[in-house]
Amino acid sequence: MDFLFAVLKLIKPILIVFSIILFGGTVYAAAKGWKYRPHLATHSSRRKGVLTVRKSQFREQWEEILKKLASGSHDSLKVAIVEADRLVDTILKDAGLEGEHMADRLDKLKPDELVSFNRLWRAHRVRNEVVHSPDFEITAALAEQTIEDYGAFLKETHVID
Repeated sequence: MDFLFAVLKLIKPILIVFSIILFGGTVYAAAKGWKYRPHLATHSSRRKGVLTVRKSQFREQWEEILKKLASGSHDSLKVAIVEADRLVDTILKDAGLEGEHMADRLDKLKPDELVSFNRLWRAHRVRNEVVHSPDFEITAALAEQTIEDYGAFLKETHVID
């Protein structure tokens, strides 16, 4: 029995030091990793119902995009998609997501962090087709679906109601 107490007396300080080191390592890793998390949660000043100047600008831009979509002309459908993509990209930048292009910022997100994640990627792919493929023919139905996909993101982030 004395032998067991002697071993426990020897192991106890070692385990305490080991626990302190593990706790310190966990705190250090969390602090370093904190800057890499996406910041999509709305801040108290951006909650639904609170109208900020920036939010008002986004809403005005969105209304202009919807007007272009409603006009129905082939060129205005393309412009509406490009402008919607630019608007969403601005919001992602404001949320603290870094990257050279919107795709880089979207890569920083995880599908489970954003309900509209897959829809946003789909819309961005359509935008890339519009911009990079001169012979790409956009249909009214595809343009509407694409704008709805961007709208789903804007609603989820409380930019529009």
